[in-house]
Amino acid sequence: MVTDGFKALACSYFGCDGGNVLSDVWICGLEWGYQFDGINAEDLRFHECSSWEDKVFMGSIKAQYNQKLAWFYNAYYNWDEDIFNDEFVSRRKLLSKDGVGFKMNAFPIGFKNRSSVTWDEKFKSVTNLNSFEEYVDWCVKNRGEFFRKIAKESNTKMIVCTGISNKDNFFKFFDCDFDKIISINNDIYISNIKNSTTKVVVTRFFNYQEGCINSKEKMKETVLHIKENIKI
Repeated sequence: MVTDGFKALACSYFGCDGGNVLSDVWICGLEWGYQFDGINAEDLRFHECSSWEDKVFMGSIKAQYNQKLAWFYNAYYNWDEDIFNDEFVSRRKLLSKDGVGFKMNAFPIGFKNRSSVTWDEKFKSVTNLNSFEEYVDWCVKNRGEFFRKIAKESNTKMIVCTGISNKDNFFKFFDCDFDKIISINNDIYISNIKNSTTKVVVTRFFNYQEGCINSKEKMKETVLHIKENIKI
């Protein structure tokens, strides 16, 4: 049994940048890339859906991941932009409440690096979960249910998840049909939420490192393959 405080945060928009949930296309990452320091009263404001218009998220476009997120929407909507800065975000209304795009994370707790996660007493006391693996399983089931309901209510057409090494958890999170997963060059995996028309796409991670989507050319190629296989 998890703590009431953790359940309230996990089954909410906490851990997400937000944007417009009515957007046809969402982007889903794993979690925020900062070290978790506990839950405090200030965190309660993030129960509700935020956006890049919120002062807390001002300048978010400068982050590596968010640059690639901008590349994705730019390629998907054929905006033909070249410079991705605050002016671009404002003009295109990227991740604004009534604009284009919604950005979420499958997991609410931030980690700088997943390869060095230590599930210590701090995490146990906050969640009442004994291990990182228990945490992942709980979030896949319960936080996943929360966001699947929002996707259904919002008539979301496509959710693009980043990180193929976590594709199974992404597909479980959104309760996808594993029997209908298709693979494109082992770079893109596509399925759909059960009993839904919402498509779930898992791509390589958005970053500058080798093996990631690290150039505008790779992003354009990824978007092209998605459009060839998904009509929305």
